[in-house]
Amino acid sequence: MELIVAVNLLQALLVVGVLVFLRRQLRSRALDHWSIAWLAVCGRYGVLFIEQVRGPSTLLGTLEVLGALVQAWFFLLGAAHLAGRALPRPLIAVPIAVASWAVVAPALALPPLASDLPVYLGLSLALVAAGVTLFRHGPEAIGARTVSVALVLFGIHVADRPFLADVPAVAPYGYALAVLLQSAVGLGMLAVAFELSVQKVARAERRYRRIFENVPEGIFRTTPEGRFAAANPALVEMLGYGSFEELSAVSIPDAIYLDPDERAAMQAEYEEQGELAGYETTWRRRDGELIRVMLSGRVMRDEAGGSSATRGSCATSPRAGACRRRSGGRSAWRPWGGWRAGSRTTSTTS
Repeated sequence: MELIVAVNLLQALLVVGVLVFLRRQLRSRALDHWSIAWLAVCGRYGVLFIEQVRGPSTLLGTLEVLGALVQAWFFLLGAAHLAGRALPRPLIAVPIAVASWAVVAPALALPPLASDLPVYLGLSLALVAAGVTLFRHGPEAIGARTVSVALVLFGIHVADRPFLADVPAVAPYGYALAVLLQSAVGLGMLAVAFELSVQKVARAERRYRRIFENVPEGIFRTTPEGRFAAANPALVEMLGYGSFEELSAVSIPDAIYLDPDERAAMQAEYEEQGELAGYETTWRRRDGELIRVMLSGRVMRDEAGGSSATRGSCATSPRAGACRRRSGGRSAWRPWGGWRAGSRTTSTTS
């Protein structure tokens, strides 16, 4: 029995460590509540281990029950937060009543069944309510589904403890089943935390995509070979192309820069400094019109330290100047008045 309790305690400590680490990254109220619940689990099994070594006592029994109550209640709070549901007011009274009974019952010298049954029925209710809430209203993901089913089964199992805990032939199997169910709850909660982290990354990617597609300045990523690996709609429109696919097919030094050697010199400066800000140069649109642009960017390096890509942004230069338009093979100079990307949207790939 001591071994089963020790395994439970080590398992709970592991789950607590992972949840505490993840909650600092995700800032999830559900993980906050579940971390507290698993700390209560650690306390419970610490008390149970002491009972196995030193023998039972009224104080240790009361502490174990209160720990189980905190565990069940915070499981329920975490499930409600993850499901986005408010707990019914009558349900909030259950842990208060159960905790009061757990403290008062030992002083009444009642039979064990009479003193334990209300406590474990209350715990069972909280665990089952947590599982049902999460199953009905929580995310339809494998982690949440695992937690919800395991909590319901765990709650049902808790209800039989007042009847079977003192039966020597059955008690070890009951504790072993508790280990399995609690393991399922813990693994499910870790899966939920992983799913939340994936959702956080997906939300960040969607925010970046919205910025990438809607910002009025050009944003790009280029390869060392001189091709656009990514470009937002503003840059595609700025350069007069119909789509990103058309833009990605051209050679940047030959088709975009007025002076191909300037691009090579700029890349050398990128390599040396790692980044550039406010670099002004002349680009050529698809129709041959020349525009002055101001570039800023940073070199992306591979594991060996070499340049793998250049990521940057550009805008038409705010400084008044002259821009040359090519028409019919002739060159003519005209004042440049600050071209700006319009609102036309063009799909891109990155």
